[in-house]
Amino acid sequence: FYKEVQRLLKNDEKVLVCGGPCQMAGLRSFLRKDYDNLIIVDYICRGIGSPKVFQNYLHTFETRYGSSVVHARAKSKEFGWRNLTQKVTLANGKNYFETKNDSVWTKNFNRDGLFHRPSCHDCQFKGMPRIADITVADFWGVEGIKLENIEDKDLGISLVLVNSEKGKSFFEKIKRKINYQQVPFKKVTAGNRSLYESVQQEPIDRAAFYSDLDTMPLPEALDKYYIINKTVPFKKRIRSWLRDAYYLVM
Repeated sequence: FYKEVQRLLKNDEKVLVCGGPCQMAGLRSFLRKDYDNLIIVDYICRGIGSPKVFQNYLHTFETRYGSSVVHARAKSKEFGWRNLTQKVTLANGKNYFETKNDSVWTKNFNRDGLFHRPSCHDCQFKGMPRIADITVADFWGVEGIKLENIEDKDLGISLVLVNSEKGKSFFEKIKRKINYQQVPFKKVTAGNRSLYESVQQEPIDRAAFYSDLDTMPLPEALDKYYIINKTVPFKKRIRSWLRDAYYLVM
């Protein structure tokens, strides 16, 4: 993919590339120089999910409903953006929806780092400055901001961080096509801890968990490994409260 991007750039094509912060850092390293005809966009990344866990999750639909999965969509908005609804379409034509409270994938993906790549536990691409010209994200925490000419109908509001002069120039050219509002940067950090923090995992035997997924459905494996962690230790709750307070006052 990087070679194809490079080929297009050398042929004076205009190229916009969007990917994870680590992927975009890899692209910059591969290209070895900036190009005037290149715009790099990344996103605020919590972490990369495990394909093995996700496929196991999808297989639970096939087991429950007797039909193979043909399509899956995260953050389907039929029940509103904040519900983080997973939509799964089966070969029999039926659609099934699971909100963040029902989906063993979404609920536990947002719980800790067990479903993420180990490298995501110590991500080297958090914080500022960004490697990308523009960063996009879901605007978590936007409820605390007075919006002008922007309607929040629970369909999602995007966050855009302009990180470079090139990114600023690009945004200036397209801003007339969107409704936007500039907000203080500290309003961004309050609801988007993943901008700065790596995802961490509870003290669970990761290797054993992933081995059991070869023979166990995901809900059963989760029950096995989280059964001793049903309650959050007091010290961990304190750390979480202090961390939330820190980002609220930044």
